[in-house]
Amino acid sequence: MSLIADALKKAEKQQQFGSAAAASVPPPLSQGKPPKKNNGPWLLLVLILILTAAAAAFGLWTQARKPLPAAVQATIIPEPPPPPAEKPVAVESPEPIEEMPPAELPPQKPPAPALSLTGIVRGTSAKDSLALINNKTLREGDRIEGFTVSSIREKEVELRDESGEVRLLSY
Repeated sequence: MSLIADALKKAEKQQQFGSAAAASVPPPLSQGKPPKKNNGPWLLLVLILILTAAAAAFGLWTQARKPLPAAVQATIIPEPPPPPAEKPVAVESPEPIEEMPPAELPPQKPPAPALSLTGIVRGTSAKDSLALINNKTLREGDRIEGFTVSSIREKEVELRDESGEVRLLSY
């Protein structure tokens, strides 16, 4: 029995020692599940940003689908006039000079057709460039209203007719 009594005394001492040690150690701050994080404001902010970006993209998309504004009037560049002829030398003549009838003027050309440049799309090469004239998509070499598209530049298109007259359209 003394063995049992010794064991009981030993157990009591350990219990007393353990409870004193336990009293000096503070209890854990939380027990059970950790507190749940509140992600609501962050999710709301991300949702607002996504909706704003979608609205901006939709606005740009609808803006791009509107027709381009009317183009500036086309400018016709006439060929330079020939150099003035030398003045004739006055020669005295005994005979009176008869008045000559007025010279006939060459027939006037009909007015050039109205051409309106509304857009230019520049490609990597000349044959990839496009011009939108009178709502028709044209490339270099295409014809419109008696003119041939000779070149498409960044802000203008050069047209030539059969007589070689140059016409520039710009916007």
